[in-house]
Amino acid sequence: MFSQLAFWKTYITPDRYSFAHIPDLTGKVAIVTGANQGLGYITMVALAGRGAHVFIACRDLKRARKAIEAAHVEIRQKYPYKKTPARIEVLELDLIDMNKAKESAKEFLKKGLPLHILVNNAGLQVAVPFELSPDGNESRFAVNHMGHFVFTTTLLDRLKDSQPSRIINISSIAHEAFPPSVGVDFSTLNNESSTTDLSRYGRSKLANVLFTKALARRLANERVYVNAVHPEPSALARDKELQEKLWAFSEDLVREKVKALSQLAWWKTYFTPKRYSYDHIPDLAGKVAIVTGANTGLGYATAFALAANAEDAIERAKAEINTKYPCAPASPQLAFLELDLNDTNKTHQAAQEFLKKELPLHILVNTSGIMNSLFGLSADGIEAQFAVNHVGHFVFTTALLDRIKESQPSRIVILSYMGHELLPTSMNGIYFDTLNPEGDYSSINRYSRSKLANIVFGKALARRLVHEKVWINVAHPRLVATEIGPNSKDMMDSVGYKVGRLLNAVMGVLRRRGL
Repeated sequence: MFSQLAFWKTYITPDRYSFAHIPDLTGKVAIVTGANQGLGYITMVALAGRGAHVFIACRDLKRARKAIEAAHVEIRQKYPYKKTPARIEVLELDLIDMNKAKESAKEFLKKGLPLHILVNNAGLQVAVPFELSPDGNESRFAVNHMGHFVFTTTLLDRLKDSQPSRIINISSIAHEAFPPSVGVDFSTLNNESSTTDLSRYGRSKLANVLFTKALARRLANERVYVNAVHPEPSALARDKELQEKLWAFSEDLVREKVKALSQLAWWKTYFTPKRYSYDHIPDLAGKVAIVTGANTGLGYATAFALAANAEDAIERAKAEINTKYPCAPASPQLAFLELDLNDTNKTHQAAQEFLKKELPLHILVNTSGIMNSLFGLSADGIEAQFAVNHVGHFVFTTALLDRIKESQPSRIVILSYMGHELLPTSMNGIYFDTLNPEGDYSSINRYSRSKLANIVFGKALARRLVHEKVWINVAHPRLVATEIGPNSKDMMDSVGYKVGRLLNAVMGVLRRRGL
């Protein structure tokens, strides 16, 4: 029998926290699953550095002990004022087997220690082959949900005895890959043919959120708080060395195809926890905007929103604007600019065509992109998804930056995707010397690599120009149903949200910055 489940609360905070924000945890006991690398390792260092007695629950004891050695060194560097050595121990945990998960929890209980913090971080990612656990469950669902379910419920009485205490379940925004009408289809849980790698991963992450929400309806009046969280962009996206490598690679690549690059503008990233709709967009009369890929999907929704305050798309947008914005001008100002991001020369020519119009440019939204299940090369001999999603926008943006600077305050919005976190950690980001070989990446990994490049490109801008009122926002628009991947067998069947939700991320910052 499992112990009783504890009360659940979710807290959303827009603030960024560092090690310095963590309170003194002396006397607190914590367990972090999967703490031999990645998020789990960082969490272990943060908790132990602030005085907590930390148990890292891992399957590979050798790697766990190496992680502890590295953590002690890092803690001494980050917390030089810490007088006592960090207390970190190993707890063997194999989440793919429910009996072993329960045995691991019981081993901890035998120690007679309190438990104030449980961080359920361990998990299988997307790029693992389909297989069943020893209990006959699909492996991602078994590890990411069932193993943690058993481990957590076995420890809950101890967590209740130690309250106030906290459980943190690491989920992922990938859980939105499921349309609301589908969710977790328990009847086909172990059926390989009815699911994809991404949908199986998304299902397990959805289970994390559903599990925490179910706790709220089982116990009340307990100070055991459960938080289901989605981590920020991956460490790869924040890797300064990778940012500089991508920048240099992009410039070298473009110099081979395009004769001149305009100066690059300053970059800032803003995060907003609020949800925005069309009604939140300020008056944009007198502003000029470019939206790439605006004939459908996210680009169409953005062009529609901007113009309210491909010729066919323009006519449809005008009709929709007149319906939703009766106070808008009778003839919204929408114009077509031919842009082929698959060819760097044509991309540069498109930017030059706009510059000839001698208009200001206040807003640039880089939304166009492709997601292909089939491998292909661009006109410049670059893997197609990387060429369109990153290189093309790199050329287009840099060619327009002088005009954007002259029009400040101005803004660039780059649509990325949290799926960049789906790149296996073994890939270490972007291998530029193997960018084009077909066999090195799956279709999902090629797409994720291009989305990682969007973020890395944005962050690299920050270190090139300062003191300009040109703000760049790298946004994840949530998963929506668009025409981005009509040939993608990995993702599109499981995407079903409406296009309008993109404005939560893309347009929210306009109001904050007076654009």
